[in-house]
Amino acid sequence: MKEGNDYLREMLFVKSWCIAILDFLTIKIPGFETFSEVTKQVFIKYSDASSKKMVKGFKECFRDVNGMTRTLSAADYEELNQLLIKEFHVSLDEITQDSNRKIAVIIMSEKINDEEEYKLIENKVDELTNEKREIELVKSLNKLLIAYDS
Repeated sequence: MKEGNDYLREMLFVKSWCIAILDFLTIKIPGFETFSEVTKQVFIKYSDASSKKMVKGFKECFRDVNGMTRTLSAADYEELNQLLIKEFHVSLDEITQDSNRKIAVIIMSEKINDEEEYKLIENKVDELTNEKREIELVKSLNKLLIAYDS
């Protein structure tokens, strides 16, 4: 079981990571500034509330903000990736690989066990649907989502 300090440490990482991405997206995407500023203020306001519920919300925001990077051009994505590696010593690709490993485990178990796994699968379906690829994987993931909702 995690202690308060573990939650706080995790939330501070998520806050810093997401703010770095939001700042980068604000520079690269015109009109993104308002959303970015509001989101950053929420991260700042709640980053010291080290409860399990708050960490769960931060993790959802973390996935969403990371997902926003898929709209970047290859050059901008690589530029952001280098910035994150320099600041956090971890890349977007490593974060994505971790998510993909978790998704593979869920698929193998043929069952979604909690809301966090549900959100992970749902985000992957959205990503694949937007890219119009891997239709069979989308079908398999949708079956998991439907089974969880039942």
